[in-house]
Amino acid sequence: MQKSIDHYGVLHSMKECAIGSLPRLHLAYLWGLLALSRFSLLETAAQGMLPCSVSYAARHWAAIPLQTGYLAPDRARLTGQSGAVYLVVDFTPVRHGGATIQGVDQVWSTSEKRCVTAHQYTSSAYIHPYRAHDPIPADLRPRISPALATERVPFQSTLEVMKTQYHAARQGGVGIKAVVVDAEFTTKPNLAQSLEQRLPVLGRVQKRLKVLWEEQSLRLDQLASHWPRARCSPYPALGWRAGRLEIDLPEVGAVQVLIVWHQQGADWKVFFLISTVQDATVFELLRVWKRRWQVEVLHRLYKQNFNLAACPVRHYAHHARHALLVLEGYLLARGQRERDPSLTWRQASGRAVLELRSCVLIDAQGLAA
Repeated sequence: MQKSIDHYGVLHSMKECAIGSLPRLHLAYLWGLLALSRFSLLETAAQGMLPCSVSYAARHWAAIPLQTGYLAPDRARLTGQSGAVYLVVDFTPVRHGGATIQGVDQVWSTSEKRCVTAHQYTSSAYIHPYRAHDPIPADLRPRISPALATERVPFQSTLEVMKTQYHAARQGGVGIKAVVVDAEFTTKPNLAQSLEQRLPVLGRVQKRLKVLWEEQSLRLDQLASHWPRARCSPYPALGWRAGRLEIDLPEVGAVQVLIVWHQQGADWKVFFLISTVQDATVFELLRVWKRRWQVEVLHRLYKQNFNLAACPVRHYAHHARHALLVLEGYLLARGQRERDPSLTWRQASGRAVLELRSCVLIDAQGLAA
C-alpha cells in the first residue's frame, strides 16, 4: 500500500481513500468540517485520528493551491442531456462570528425577512424536472461586497451573477434549459437584458408588478382575479392549480406569466412566475419550481451539517476556499446517500467521516519526525 506522511502527522493511505487526489491538509480540513461538530479533539485523538480543528488547519493552508476538479464527476453525469437540466441560482446569507472578518455586510435574509450582518454567498445547483436525485451543486462562493470589490474581483450585480453561473455551466459541458431564480433577480432591467442576450429565465415575481393583458394595465394580483383557482388547470401530482398567459411586460416585451394557486392550511394562496423558457410545458415549469425547494434545503445542510459558517479566518479569500471544501464534504455525504438512499443526511455525514478515517490518522513516526 502506498503511504506518505507529512509534517502535520497525517497518514495518507492512497489506496484506501476514495478522495486521495486531494492535498492532505485539505483532507484534514474536511475531517474538521465533518467530524468536529460531533466529537471533541480528545475523542478524535482517542480514536486514532488527527485532532486537527478547522481553525488549526486554516492557519496553515493559505499557500496550498486548491484543486477545483471535485465537481467534474457530477458534471459528467449531466453532459449529453442538453436542454434537460435547470440551473438554480440564489443567494444565501451566512453569519460569521467576529467583527474583524472581512466582507461582512448588511444583507437580506429571506428566512428572517430582515437585513442581517452576514456574508452573502452565491449558490447554484443543477436540478432535473423528472429525476428524483439530490441537487448537484454547481458553485458556492462568498459574493464580494462593494466595500471589498477590486478591479480584479469586482462586485457583481444580480444579472452578472446569473450570466456568470449560466456560462460557467455551459463551458463545463452542461446543457442548461433555463436559470431558475427568486424575485430579487427578476427586475425589469434583468429580464430585458436576459431576453436580449438569450438567457432563458424562470423566476418568481412580485404581485405588484404591472403587466399588459388584453390591452389592460393590471397588477399581477389584479390579473389573478380574472384567473381564479377554479379557472386554472389542476396538477394533482403537485397539489397546485395553475394557468399560463402570454402578457406584455413594459420595458421588457412579450413573456409568459404563470398564475399558481397553492393550498396553505385551509386557504388557497397565489404566487406568480415569469418564464422566458421555450418548449416547456406548464407541468415541467411547475415541477422545476417545486424542486427548487431542495436547493433551499441544500443551503441549510451547508450551514448545519457541513459548517459553512465555521471558517474562523479573517481574510475573505479563505472563505472562498472554505466554501469549496464545504461542497466537497457535501459531495462525500451525497455519495453515501446514492449508495444507500435510506440514509438521512446526518447518517450520510457520519459515514463520510468513517471514509475519511483511513485518510486522516495519527502516525507515531510522522509525529516523531
